[in-house]
Amino acid sequence: MKKTLDILKFAMEMEQKGQEFYISNMGKVKNPRVKAIFENLAGVEEKHYKLLEQYHKTLLETGDWEELDLDLCEPCAEKLYTDIEAQSVNLEYDISDITILRMAYLIENDFAQFYHSASKSVTNPRAKKLLANLESWEIQHREAFYEEYKKAMEQNWFDQSFAPF
Repeated sequence: MKKTLDILKFAMEMEQKGQEFYISNMGKVKNPRVKAIFENLAGVEEKHYKLLEQYHKTLLETGDWEELDLDLCEPCAEKLYTDIEAQSVNLEYDISDITILRMAYLIENDFAQFYHSASKSVTNPRAKKLLANLESWEIQHREAFYEEYKKAMEQNWFDQSFAPF
């Protein structure tokens, strides 16, 4: 059980650092669409933290896993970005936006890899389910950032009359 508690504690710290990253970079990015994505993801990372905290607390106090409806904890990536898609499209990306998007992509990738490895290292079915769901959600975030990163790169190339393809 100590190993599982350690995994949950580390995951809570990761989610908290992810939230801090999105909040601190909302003011740095120029593109309003990217700002909106960061704002949404900061809220999602907070939900992840609270979910992990709840499991950690219950496991610590009772030694047992509580059954939660994980479907209620995370909007799918499509819903997460649908509202943002409806906003006016701004294809202007500052070069620093591209760098920050790349960092966000890497953070989400690291989260997904961590949850993947963690889910393989636990035996409790509820722990596996929680960690597998978190992995799936982080993969959705990673893919969304990758798509946004590609758009930003292509727009930057277009703005510079550069077409490597």
